Amino acid sequence: MTPADVAEIIAMLKARWPRSAWGEDPLLEVKMWHMALAGVTLPQVQKVLPSIVQHSEFPPDPSEIRSAVFTASGKGPMPEAAWGQVQRWLSKDIEFVELPEPIKQAVRDIGGTYNVRNAEKPDNTRRSFIEAYKERRKEAMTGPDFAQMINDGFVAIGSGS
Repeated sequence: MTPADVAEIIAMLKARWPRSAWGEDPLLEVKMWHMALAGVTLPQVQKVLPSIVQHSEFPPDPSEIRSAVFTASGKGPMPEAAWGQVQRWLSKDIEFVELPEPIKQAVRDIGGTYNVRNAEKPDNTRRSFIEAYKERRKEAMTGPDFAQMINDGFVAIGSGS
């Protein structure tokens, strides 16, 4: 995404939330947003922006946009949805290898597939998974493979798989 694309996104957000406090230096603001949205493409932002504009009372910061893009890619669902995918795996609707990488990592973090499948206290397992997944999701959103991960997700969505 180019700085001009970022400036357009900021202008749209300012039009939606004109009374919000924005940076005093527009060039610095564009530079910071451009850095914060590294790896995200304009079409990906355009896909999630309508929902953000329609449902948010306050303007988003770049990390909220990154999070929305990650969710929309299918590679980084929100924690409760990620647990839902684990439940689908447990009921054998999907294979473990089909789960997004942050979910697989969180399962491993809480003791691996055996422990999750044979949990004596499922509510505790769920809580542990949610906490581990939040950390793994955050790591993935700021990691070096983020752009490739979300691009793979958007390609899969676009191809109908």
